[in-house]
Amino acid sequence: FPGTEGIYFYHVDSIVAPSNNPSREETIAWQKFVGTKEAQIAFNNPKGSVPLRTDIDPSELTDFLAMTYEDLTDSEAYPPTIAHGLAVTPKTMGACKTAFGDNFMGPFNVEATADALVAAVSE
Repeated sequence: FPGTEGIYFYHVDSIVAPSNNPSREETIAWQKFVGTKEAQIAFNNPKGSVPLRTDIDPSELTDFLAMTYEDLTDSEAYPPTIAHGLAVTPKTMGACKTAFGDNFMGPFNVEATADALVAAVSE
């Protein structure tokens, strides 16, 4: 996309565990496993996403993912996204969704949407 050279916008898949987890050791073992290169390749290829690791052999990825992986590893900046809730708090994310829902998804009021988005991220 024009103006985004050297930038890779990412989204992170998360595997979380409850604080009162009755199988804490097994969960830690699972989390360590899913972070390995082998597990990341096995998970991401069918999902169509790129492992957020820099030590993956791109030849083990699909052609499209290998190209995307090259974008990831060649990037100079990795800004989080608002769309995936990584760049804002949950409250701000809710306000952004409301800005679109109330102003754009029906009335198509671009100016009101922009104003509401600015207000949402300015709180």
